[in-house]
Amino acid sequence: MRKSLRAIILALICFALVVIPASASIGIGLGCGFKFDLGSIKKKQTYHVGQMCILNTGTEAGWFHMDTSSLYQQPELRVPKEWVKFTPETFWLEPCTRYETGGYSCPFDVAQKVVQVDLVVPAKARFGDYFAYLEGCTGQTIGACVAAPLRLKVVR
Repeated sequence: MRKSLRAIILALICFALVVIPASASIGIGLGCGFKFDLGSIKKKQTYHVGQMCILNTGTEAGWFHMDTSSLYQQPELRVPKEWVKFTPETFWLEPCTRYETGGYSCPFDVAQKVVQVDLVVPAKARFGDYFAYLEGCTGQTIGACVAAPLRLKVVR
């Protein structure tokens, strides 16, 4: 009787471990800095673009990083990565606290980081319209990103 009870309990534990899925998730949110339109700018200048607030909306702490990207066949010139400076570029965030109502609580410098974005336009820049996405991404191989569009026009 004891052996069969142990076997049943062991089977239930094994079943629970296999059937109950893991609930860890990765996530990223954007709290400020939804779009940046610099208008007309000049060569050989440094511009303060603004700030992006990156939130860890996942359930696990992790590394996050900033980057730029472009559309494949965009009509505008691409903003070169070398022009964009993120401060900080890489950072660690704890997860935000989730509420049952769907909201989040994300304390600054713990689960949320304010990233300063600057643009350094070199003397060799071509005149014309430029476009890029400013991205905040999770550090995982298969991760998530949030992006804000950056538009500008280099003039004489």
